[in-house]
Amino acid sequence: MNIVIDIRPLMEGNLSGVEVYLLNLLPELFACDQENSYILFANARRNVSFSLPDFQRKNVSVIQTKIPNKLLNVGLCFFRYPKLDKFIIKHLKKHPEKAPSTMKNNKIDIFFFPDLRPSKISRKVKKITVIHDLSFQHFKKFFSRKTRLWYKLMNPKREIKTSNHLIAVSSFTKSDLMETYRIPEEKITVIHEGISDDFGENLNEKKIMHVRRRYNLPQRYFLFLSTIEPRKNIQNMVKGFIVYKRLNPKDEAKLVIAGSKNSKIFSKVMHDSHPDIMFTGFIDENDKAAVIQQADCFLYPSLFEGFGLPLLEAMKCGTPIITSNTSSMPEVVGNAALLVNPNFFDAISDALEKIQEPDVRAVLKKNMEIQAAKFNWKNCATATLEIFKTIGKTI
Repeated sequence: MNIVIDIRPLMEGNLSGVEVYLLNLLPELFACDQENSYILFANARRNVSFSLPDFQRKNVSVIQTKIPNKLLNVGLCFFRYPKLDKFIIKHLKKHPEKAPSTMKNNKIDIFFFPDLRPSKISRKVKKITVIHDLSFQHFKKFFSRKTRLWYKLMNPKREIKTSNHLIAVSSFTKSDLMETYRIPEEKITVIHEGISDDFGENLNEKKIMHVRRRYNLPQRYFLFLSTIEPRKNIQNMVKGFIVYKRLNPKDEAKLVIAGSKNSKIFSKVMHDSHPDIMFTGFIDENDKAAVIQQADCFLYPSLFEGFGLPLLEAMKCGTPIITSNTSSMPEVVGNAALLVNPNFFDAISDALEKIQEPDVRAVLKKNMEIQAAKFNWKNCATATLEIFKTIGKTI
């Protein structure tokens, strides 16, 4: 089969959930499949080849078109034009050297979208879309006006309904799709995201000290690390921490809130101030494991998650976790975290007390090792390839 993978999310310059998903899935997918031909579709006015991984496989190639993305999105949203498969085939006819050497005919069999975005393809081409969450549907007020307008124009329901098959990153997201959009169960497959085997491994004292200095980390700290947005429930987390400090005035631990803000996408986060709360800003991907591993605990009382990659990262680092008892989070952490109702800040405060008990920490660390081992990118890639094969049989 000839399979197109939309890598336009990698053009956006962020390293959030979808980008991490793609950068980890693709190498594993290509390692386990030398039979099908893969075309990675990028669109940007600047040359992006230097910023993409070099897969160096005869059955994988990257093509880049240079239509202004705003113009392309307007065409796809309003006029359902161009049909992306025909657009790509036309490009390959002009630049045959860009096609994978294993590609035997000028037709696309499967178009794989790693997230929701406007698309139009021919009926004969099978469309597979990954759904990470439906937060845009349930928490509209948490997004900026620009983002709310984008989703309205993009019409997620249409993109979901026109997909031949959907991949949900959690059982919760599958149930949400079935309930929100009345999608038949047999049209959705759950494939969990993963964590790299070497994440958090081989951290030496030199690296740890470098990271501590770079982000001015305190001796002891509770850590939140994710995008700074309202859905992450930072307001209640801060309130819970302040209550904890009031009840434990001798505890010198600080709350470190790490991550970047994006006012173009999300609405503003409001929270109380406190002298023991620190904001580090964006954490480099290469420094993330060291920041997590040195924390006393990992706080993630989010209101809603489709999966929650930061939870996997914390489990892999062996850092005790406090997270929410809602949406997908119990599914990801199992019995390897303290679960709280995120709507009550005093529940967060109580959990901060409990998670410092040696017996509690010992049990959680043991359970984390078992739970984290259930998630890896190789399994994710293998299961994704099985979907391609199954859908391919219907072509």
